[in-house]
Amino acid sequence: MEVKSKHFPTVFKKIEKNKIKEMMEKREFLTKNSFKPNRFLHMVVIQKLFTANTCHFHQVFISVISIYS
Repeated sequence: MEVKSKHFPTVFKKIEKNKIKEMMEKREFLTKNSFKPNRFLHMVVIQKLFTANTCHFHQVFISVISIYS
């Protein structure tokens, strides 16, 4: 294989550096933001409890209204 460009090895070095840089940026993004599994689990559990309590409240409220109507 004959390579005509003098910058052939340099191009591969740049690509490798860019891949490493992108990987580091993704890692930093995930560690800075609250996408950690525990936080996500707590958010889902809290949302489920809130939804369950709200639905129960609406059921009780509707039954009370129907009694007094």
